[in-house]
Amino acid sequence: MKKNSKNFDKIVVKMDIEGAELNLIESLIKNKTLTMIDILYVEFHSNYVKKNQHMKFKNRELKIISYIKEKTNITLRMWH
Repeated sequence: MKKNSKNFDKIVVKMDIEGAELNLIESLIKNKTLTMIDILYVEFHSNYVKKNQHMKFKNRELKIISYIKEKTNITLRMWH
């Protein structure tokens, strides 16, 4: 994304990666590439994990959503 983002006016990402979205988005935040995205469509999967893990995943999702809304100009679209 770093290499090719300069070639495009807008970066639109559709992310449906069956539970790996948390690790990927957290990595994009950490390495400061998330802000290269203009529109992010994402399906979070906390509702599909085992009950004992649900809140852990949900809290990570909420933290990511909050970060995107408060610290970026990314248009975030979610579906389940």
